[in-house]
Amino acid sequence: MPDARIADEFARFADEFTGSFRPVPVESMPRWRRHKRRAALWMGGLAAALVAALSLNALQPGAGGERPLWTDRAVHLEGAHGELHVQFADRWHGWALAGACRAGNICDYVLGRTTDGGRTWTRVDLSRVPYQGRPVLAVRGPDRIIFGVTGPTDDLWESTDAGQTFHRPTGDAMGIFPALPPDTVTGADHTAWKIVREGLDSYASYSADGGATWRVLRPALGTGATLRLSPNGRDAWAFASNPTRVWRLERDAAYAEPDFPISASPDGIGPLNGGGLLALVPGQGVGVWRGGHFAPLPRPLRDAEPSMVLPDGAIALVLDGTLIVGREEGDWIRYVQG
Repeated sequence: MPDARIADEFARFADEFTGSFRPVPVESMPRWRRHKRRAALWMGGLAAALVAALSLNALQPGAGGERPLWTDRAVHLEGAHGELHVQFADRWHGWALAGACRAGNICDYVLGRTTDGGRTWTRVDLSRVPYQGRPVLAVRGPDRIIFGVTGPTDDLWESTDAGQTFHRPTGDAMGIFPALPPDTVTGADHTAWKIVREGLDSYASYSADGGATWRVLRPALGTGATLRLSPNGRDAWAFASNPTRVWRLERDAAYAEPDFPISASPDGIGPLNGGGLLALVPGQGVGVWRGGHFAPLPRPLRDAEPSMVLPDGAIALVLDGTLIVGREEGDWIRYVQG
């Protein structure tokens, strides 16, 4: 029998991952809508629509004239059929789950793994993972995954060796789920940062010696402050809610980003290397904040749903249910059914 604590936590796992690989549970931005032109201006409207259509088409794979915005890369999993879900741990290491369910919770799924950015895929043997019901997958690193099943018997399996073996998680069940934002984080060059809470206020504290000594930074950050580091560990940020406030943390103080859109959810902000932030801003979409300016990604990438920054600095987006991975400067790959 599985550990009772794991059973208690499965509902949260299923709620977070079933039907989606959304790594950051933030609200999707409203879709951009075209409005009809007045009849008296139909000719101008038609011309504008044609120009827009041609411009958008030039960004899609296979169109001529301009460099495509992304490149399609097919996910080939032998014997796979049905819906496809893809998630990457970094730009090179990814996992794909494909399959479908029939009546009576009889489900046939195939699990695959890539180590070369999706150019080739290796099927993972699931014969040693008995399950009945619809599986969901949570990627925890290049070699670590959590394989869960929602069905007559909710169950969890874990692999820490790239799918060569699976076992039921033991010990503290909470350890296999995404942790709450930590109050203390360790960055590059033995630096460390932590949140100090005093009543309703929060302060950032800095350590130059890996946590041996600390210095509290001013001013106060606000309620519910959390810490996040850039993938290379060189940039530290704090985010407070109600409303959203963004603070750039330096060794001597916390510096507010006064023009950052307060409508963005702190859960939808991820630090990039080089002092930037990836953010989902309602009404503007997904974009990058640098130097006091928010620049939405090119359409249609800005219309993506939940997004995240991977540990190696790559950006993962979900657009119309399809995963797209790339970098701020471009080189986007869309992973499609093979």
